[in-house]
Amino acid sequence: MDSSTTSIVSALGAGSGVDMAKLASDLAAARFASKIAQLENRAETLDLRIS
Repeated sequence: MDSSTTSIVSALGAGSGVDMAKLASDLAAARFASKIAQLENRAETLDLRIS
């Protein structure tokens, strides 16, 4: 659904009230959080080796 359709559905009181875009964003962040942390730690280790 586009944003205008979503707004109409919300205005009419229909739907679950769940912000699906925010939910998807949060799920993606949670899914990749450990991998991102692992890569950041690896980058820090490599930076320390180079210095």
